[in-house]
Amino acid sequence: MSNNLADLAESINHISLNDKDLMDCVLSYSKIFSKELSESQLEKLDDFFTSEFFIEQSKTCVREAIVLAMQALTLDSSVKFSSLMKLHINKDNQEYNIENISSIDAEKELLKEFFSGLRKEYFTKTYSQNKGLKKVTKISGDVLDNRRYAFVNYVK
Repeated sequence: MSNNLADLAESINHISLNDKDLMDCVLSYSKIFSKELSESQLEKLDDFFTSEFFIEQSKTCVREAIVLAMQALTLDSSVKFSSLMKLHINKDNQEYNIENISSIDAEKELLKEFFSGLRKEYFTKTYSQNKGLKKVTKISGDVLDNRRYAFVNYVK
């Protein structure tokens, strides 16, 4: 991987977003996510919100999704977005946080599903709301679609 791409990934890791707004996104998504859960899963989700690891990982997921959606829409087509995305999304940290939230396999799967859905929701929302930027950036629709698909498939 080129140093330039690693430098770019490092620089976007320092883009800060409003903590309260990130948490509002998490709470909003949890309402959507909870509609598909059983009563016992709902209770677990509520319990997760008492964990600092859960809160921080959730806000990280939203932040990653928003920042990467904007990068997908604005970076030149010569930038290897899938490589940048893999450098920016810290799956090791997510696994560490999941281990600190629960040791039960079913709960770990629920957490992974929540974090994946959270990323997809805010990447898609940010991407869709700002897709008009393609007129300014002159990035082809195919490149943009490939970037969106790459993100959605990577965060599964």
